[in-house]
Amino acid sequence: MKSSLVGRLIAIALGGTFAVIFGVSPASAASGVTYIYSGDGDTLRAVFYEHADFTGAQLKYYGGSACTSTTADADYSRGVVPNGWNDVISAVRDYNGCDVKLYMDGPFAGRSTGYVNYGSVGRYVGYDFNDKTSSFRIS
Repeated sequence: MKSSLVGRLIAIALGGTFAVIFGVSPASAASGVTYIYSGDGDTLRAVFYEHADFTGAQLKYYGGSACTSTTADADYSRGVVPNGWNDVISAVRDYNGCDVKLYMDGPFAGRSTGYVNYGSVGRYVGYDFNDKTSSFRIS
């Protein structure tokens, strides 16, 4: 995971949010994992899955701490999902007090789910949002 450490150091040096992609995109192989880090990136906040049964590719988001207790503010916003993830998400797990809001279009446009607490057990996103997510917020 040396490249993971290098990516985190770059984010700290730049003071911003970034995405580091490991493996391959979901379109080419079901075993790929994509990582997104914000802040110091040491707290798992959400995992998005390619398939409804939590298999296939994964998009893992790490933030700097647990989410705030209110959904009135977004702890993290992703106006466009990483390359290879548009219209791919089928299931979500969230952690550390976070709730997830999915949008059909980017950035934050079209229909949305509202904030959902998927929990660490996770849930299928439902027929209306299966393979239709283009952006998301975490609060």
